[in-house]
Amino acid sequence: MIHIEKFRKTYKDHTVFFEDLSFKKGINILWGPNGSGKTTLLKGLAGLTHAHIQGVLPSDLIYVEEAAFLPAFMKAKDYLMCLKEMGDNQGFCLAYLIDVFALNKHLHKRIFQLSKGMRQKLYLTTALLEKRTLYLYDEPFDALDDQAVLALIALWRKQEGYIVATSHDLRHIEAAWVMRL
Repeated sequence: MIHIEKFRKTYKDHTVFFEDLSFKKGINILWGPNGSGKTTLLKGLAGLTHAHIQGVLPSDLIYVEEAAFLPAFMKAKDYLMCLKEMGDNQGFCLAYLIDVFALNKHLHKRIFQLSKGMRQKLYLTTALLEKRTLYLYDEPFDALDDQAVLALIALWRKQEGYIVATSHDLRHIEAAWVMRL
């Protein structure tokens, strides 16, 4: 269990404050309206913004931000090959992720030619190739169709670490706990 006793990030005009947050191994989804501090919390936990945190976090974490900054003119296949060569590849097999996210027929395309949903799948693959104790996903379901949302949740269920994801859409939270038969 990861326990955060207190989290505080102060801006000029307001403060984001959480206390007594606990994350269990497996899927943890933070739900809240826009502006409620979900992204601030994840960035603070990842060490990307200065925040006062009382609690112990694992050092081997990965943060997947909401807006993917992908090399637009690179082909999807080349991008994935670069990821494979640069990462530890202790997570899911690249060929498996390509299949699960139905990326095969899009690998020859340049990233700017992909739909927003396909770019999101490509970006999520970045984190899924790696094995970490803590995964922080900011709005990972953005632009994904229902089938891709269910595929992502199925992948998360197979991972061993802590997965903390944000969403402002209740459908995604329900999907994380309801398995379709």
